[in-house]
Amino acid sequence: MADAADACVFAAFVRPQWQGQGIGRRLMERAEAFLFERHSSIWLHTDGSSRAASFYERLGWERMPEVEQRDARFEKRAWR
Repeated sequence: MADAADACVFAAFVRPQWQGQGIGRRLMERAEAFLFERHSSIWLHTDGSSRAASFYERLGWERMPEVEQRDARFEKRAWR
């Protein structure tokens, strides 16, 4: 789920049996493209120690300073 008004990726999940097949990467590419049509900078929150956090880093998201407890904020800027 991508929130166009707030410039964020709200949720992204792939069922375990479909993981490792590039589906998550393609979903994120579409969500990012959708948000970058409206914003030059986008963001998301996730557990900073989760597999998702390392996934977002591999996709070029930049980890910002820690927010609440273990949560991490990631940001990405559009290439211009």
